Amino acid sequence: MRWASRSALARELRLWLQFHNEVTGVTVEDWVAIPAYRADLEARLGSTGCDALKQAVTAQLPTMNRDARVVFDNFLKIIQRTKNR
Repeated sequence: MRWASRSALARELRLWLQFHNEVTGVTVEDWVAIPAYRADLEARLGSTGCDALKQAVTAQLPTMNRDARVVFDNFLKIIQRTKNR
């Protein structure tokens, strides 16, 4: 493919992004409040699995939030560059 045709193709692109980073400080609490979810977690992670998951999420929450922000900000930059062409 020649660069000119790539450029033309790029102008015709439609960009979408779907990602789910809805994990907050209360997400796991919300999950374990649902009996079926709690039973699933305990079946897979053991009787202390819910607490272990809460601790793991709490520990990783700053990183997940930072990464979500990076993904979203970069997506907005791509959109802006595409609009400016």
